[in-house]
Amino acid sequence: MNLFRVGIRNYRSIGQDGVTLDLRLKVNLLIGPNNSGKSNVLRALELLSRKGESLIALPETDKHQRKADSVIEFTFELEPSKSDGQQLKRLLKEVVTVVWTPSDQIEKVLRSSLDSLPYPQFTPIMEAVSNSSFSSEPNKEALIHEIQQIAGKFVREGRASLPEVVIVPQFRQIVAGDNYSIEGQGIVKLLSSWQHPEIGQDKNHERFLKIQDLLRRLLEMPKVELEVSHKQDHIIVSNDGLRLPLGAYGTGIHELIIIAIAVLAKENAIFCIEEPEIHLHPLLQKRLIDFLRMETANRYVITTHSHALITAQEDTAITHLWLENGVTKSRQVETTAHALQVLHDLGVEASDLLQANSVLWVEGPSDRIYLNAWLRLVDPELREGIDYSIMFYGGRLLSHVSMEREQAEDTQDFVKLLRINQHSAILIDSDRSCEAEAINTTKQRIQNECASSGVVCWISAGREIENYIPAASISKVYAEITGSTPKLDFGQFDKLEECLKRALAKHWKDAWSYDRSKPDMARKIAACLNAQTLPLGLRDHLEKVVAMIRHRKPQ
Repeated sequence: MNLFRVGIRNYRSIGQDGVTLDLRLKVNLLIGPNNSGKSNVLRALELLSRKGESLIALPETDKHQRKADSVIEFTFELEPSKSDGQQLKRLLKEVVTVVWTPSDQIEKVLRSSLDSLPYPQFTPIMEAVSNSSFSSEPNKEALIHEIQQIAGKFVREGRASLPEVVIVPQFRQIVAGDNYSIEGQGIVKLLSSWQHPEIGQDKNHERFLKIQDLLRRLLEMPKVELEVSHKQDHIIVSNDGLRLPLGAYGTGIHELIIIAIAVLAKENAIFCIEEPEIHLHPLLQKRLIDFLRMETANRYVITTHSHALITAQEDTAITHLWLENGVTKSRQVETTAHALQVLHDLGVEASDLLQANSVLWVEGPSDRIYLNAWLRLVDPELREGIDYSIMFYGGRLLSHVSMEREQAEDTQDFVKLLRINQHSAILIDSDRSCEAEAINTTKQRIQNECASSGVVCWISAGREIENYIPAASISKVYAEITGSTPKLDFGQFDKLEECLKRALAKHWKDAWSYDRSKPDMARKIAACLNAQTLPLGLRDHLEKVVAMIRHRKPQ
């Protein structure tokens, strides 16, 4: 039986929810902040790979949160190998799942997918696996015992099929020595033996050339030659006649050479690499991953804090780990929303790339003026251009945009606003003339897309954004413009221009038009707003927008 997926539960910080690795993939990337349990996953995998070694003597500190009653569990998903034959494959019909524990001084199968099989279905499997059968239908206890024996055999075969697991620790340095170690000791002598291999060991020279080719790409120097000094105490880099020790090219190149030599020294192993990004520029991190994926014959489980390693590849699984009440939690990163949560955990902000951290979409310039004024009232520390930017979608253009995170066939020709910035909110005028009137189909679509994408969608309670503004603030501005205070009656679904014309009646002048000079008028009105003028419904919407900008859940 071949082990192709393994789950780990109740081991150190990993609780009952567990962490699962798909060992068929070239790369399993474990990404998350410090102390989230990434290294514990590597240690558990290395434990399982110890061929023929019993694990019943695991120390108490390996139990989840050192609880005496905690039972360490490994879930094995297995499938028949070629040596098991097609008959067993047909009989099983699906992957066999076995939950196994080495704790409490026993190695025991806790449960398996064979448990639910009735006697007639289990008997041919028993015959195929152990060449034995029941002389007559067994009682329940005998059947359970035999099922556990077969499941236990599958566990042993699964562990035996697990390749060698090699942990490359996070502290690595090229150090002189006669014997090679994975941390970097003895690398110079090993590389020398690859440069000038004995007859019959030509594959070592191929490894040397791969290291040299990698170095050329990293340094962007296609003519670089790699060599080991005569005394075998230095790695020398030669470029157009200039010979320099490898150390002249920086610590990051050292790191890459250590990792590259380690993974080329073995084949068909599982390398667990801790934090390969140490001392590496993001571009070098990407090149390293490409090298591991494309030019080596191993599989990899990599722990990292680096967002530069997040890449969508068919042969790569990305697992997000975080700590919750002292317990490691995990989730496969499969959608843009999941990747966004990872970036939050790692503290990556758009402003780190000289971009605003979030975008607020509004219809036009006057909406921006009012929104900025209100945001200053509820959170004075917010900075436009850093914490958020405001962008315009233009009223009628709303029918050509989408707020979906993932591609959908019916909106594939639309402009995806979340591709501009994943942290977004949108403010839309309802354009309703009364409470009973429904919003149009375009606005309903945007509202539904926002709901499915977890995006703040603010559709005005009244006709337009202006209907949140107290009539007294508008009257104050128009009193200064006209010389007399208009008695403004301005309701939730009224048009401001029409109400102003009625209030000023025969004194109305086209020069006082709000619609024709919206931005200028909006600046004057916004200057009159204060925290006491915020209606309750308006404050609720603003707090949701602030929570989005601050990347926190609204209260």
